[in-house]
Amino acid sequence: MLASLRTHQIVLASRPTGEPVAANFDVRSSPLPALGNGDVLLKTRYLSIDICARGVMEADRPDGASIAPGDVLGSGAICEVLESRAQAFKPGDCVLAHVGWQSHAVVAGRDLKRKLHPKVAPVSTGLGVYGLYGYIAYCAINEIVRPRAGETVVVPSAAGPTGAAAAQMARQHGARVVGITSGANKVAWCQALGMDAVVDRLSADFAAELANACPQGVDGFLENGQRAVHRVVLPLMNDLGRVAICALPSDGEVAPGLGRSDHLPALLEQIFLKRLSVRGFTERDVLRVHPQQLVDPRFVADMGGWLREGRMQYREDIMHGLEQAPAALTRLLRGENFGKLLVALD
Repeated sequence: MLASLRTHQIVLASRPTGEPVAANFDVRSSPLPALGNGDVLLKTRYLSIDICARGVMEADRPDGASIAPGDVLGSGAICEVLESRAQAFKPGDCVLAHVGWQSHAVVAGRDLKRKLHPKVAPVSTGLGVYGLYGYIAYCAINEIVRPRAGETVVVPSAAGPTGAAAAQMARQHGARVVGITSGANKVAWCQALGMDAVVDRLSADFAAELANACPQGVDGFLENGQRAVHRVVLPLMNDLGRVAICALPSDGEVAPGLGRSDHLPALLEQIFLKRLSVRGFTERDVLRVHPQQLVDPRFVADMGGWLREGRMQYREDIMHGLEQAPAALTRLLRGENFGKLLVALD
């Protein structure tokens, strides 16, 4: 099979300035390496479109995660095993892998840690609610926010894959959940998930509406990098509240004339006076959730059970065709997706 099979790839052609455009990408056809002992040949079925794909296009990132022109864009993927020389895998197996924006790949079987089973949930969920995004929500709720019955938890981006999962988990703990999202369709979906209140962050009266939705204050908050949101939420925090920081603002979210440190005194004042517990969820945690390593038995068992029982709802936004990956990333950067954004390779 390998003798005639090639992989189709999308590579970085040039570094973008601002929003990526079509000219920043190129399509390449490359031969696959020979299949050695312990290797598996994978065919990509779904690609995850993630916001970090834009960040790694920058040169000289402090974390060293930059890619260079000519490199394949990286991402998690759901793949089917076509051929295997690894004892643990056979043709037809569906696995979670990190092969990037390409149609096929040869990888070492030892690097694949998780099979996906369609009888538990659609395999595409391995890139969203039953994968990285769901696991971030699982850790943020269970390890950091730790909601108790009757407390109020505020969840931004509540219609997104992490926010929607976190909101449903907090409700399972008996908390009162206030979701924040944007647009009438997303507000309606969050309400359908059972959130106790939903506030549109684009409303002219956002601050007042959020305060009205939290009459007893806020006990838990998932910070996801939206400055306009956390500046409104922090004054509502109760004593001994818990904040999980899952993302930081990008440069594009800093208002003109304001630096990154302008909000620091007010933030420290809130932490000090209200004795808040604030913890980041950083790349050190993400080492546990690398797309090929997501095998935490608690998460796999709990989320699998919730999905089978219909206790965890989710949305997916699927585009079709490898060539659509750059356009999908643009949609994600603009906030035009509704649900976990994937590209299906038909």
